[in-house]
Amino acid sequence: MYNSTMTVINPVIISLSILAVFFSHLLAFASQVAGPSTFFNQSRITPDDCPSILEELDNPGLQEELWNPVFNIPQELTERYGQFSRIQLCLEAKAPNLTGEETRNLDQARFFTTFLDPTPDTQYGSTLLLVDPATDRNPAIRQLRDQAGIPPPPGSFYVRFYPSRSKLPPLIQSYLSDEDIYGVTFYARYIAVLIVNSQQFSDRNQLDNETSDIFSHELVHAYLNASVPLDRLGNFPKWYQEGLAVYLSGGGRDYVYTGPSGGISRGPSDDYQKYVENFKFLENKLGKDRLLELIKISFQDANTSVLYQDLGITTENQFLSQVDEWRMSLRRRDQILTGIFIGIPLLFMVVLVILARILPEKVTCSNCQKSSKRQEYVEGHCPNCGFLMTFEQESR
Repeated sequence: MYNSTMTVINPVIISLSILAVFFSHLLAFASQVAGPSTFFNQSRITPDDCPSILEELDNPGLQEELWNPVFNIPQELTERYGQFSRIQLCLEAKAPNLTGEETRNLDQARFFTTFLDPTPDTQYGSTLLLVDPATDRNPAIRQLRDQAGIPPPPGSFYVRFYPSRSKLPPLIQSYLSDEDIYGVTFYARYIAVLIVNSQQFSDRNQLDNETSDIFSHELVHAYLNASVPLDRLGNFPKWYQEGLAVYLSGGGRDYVYTGPSGGISRGPSDDYQKYVENFKFLENKLGKDRLLELIKISFQDANTSVLYQDLGITTENQFLSQVDEWRMSLRRRDQILTGIFIGIPLLFMVVLVILARILPEKVTCSNCQKSSKRQEYVEGHCPNCGFLMTFEQESR
């Protein structure tokens, strides 16, 4: 059962303080329409409060929380929700006169308030799911945590299931605009999943197979992002990020991975097939257990070359070249096997035709029931009893 590892925040138990946060969030949205001065007149903070609010961003720990928010209990989440909502409000009021860092902070604050709003999503119909990688029993997570032995990152992953592509928050709409894209991971922990074959999320155990695969795929991305320091995530090339996610999840659709900076990255399905074949090649050469050991080391060292150094390969280009050769050898083998499976029945039929032509044809006399070669029937008479045969009566 997944219930023990699934936490959906229940609005019934939200305290009055949380409701106040919610209303402040709604007012923040209204400020985009009515303008900052109108909003400040309606809220508990004023423009004069913003300098001290934005000074909070000078705290490196807060910067890290914006990128990789770690919470273990709902109370922590709601406290930060109020704080980040105020930061978002003040940055939006300052726009468009934002520095590059402030623009990045505003984007991160918007993701936080979009994914971690503790109130029911009546506008888009999404459902918030908190996934604890330390206890969750998703098959992809279990391979990373239990089989590979990679320590689970602290806190939870924040998953939003959306029932319709036509109704998505503006913040993530562009990432899921492609009809082939059903899952996206933002920053370290935010995951958006479109439900493929059902209208509404009710229970993760009831997800259709495709949505379940996409969910697993994105959890692998989040596990990697939350386990590796931000400044070292760039060490993992796309073939590793996407190949590992498909290899462990089994998902075969196109996916989006936004990367540590939030920049969109997508590829055609044949590219994803090549990415996962890199890991299948390694499993074929190293064995599954050794491959999982090396995946753990690659997480720890932020170094993907450890995956193929056991094979005497020193560079990524050499590795990818060997995978291409292996892939071509498999295709040649498949072509040979296909030829054998098709060719043997055809050869058998040809042999039968040839044998039918070269073997002596025998005829059984309908009178004496003795068989003789057809050419021995002189003018149609049986060589044994002289009976005149009409060859409509002959039999083999």
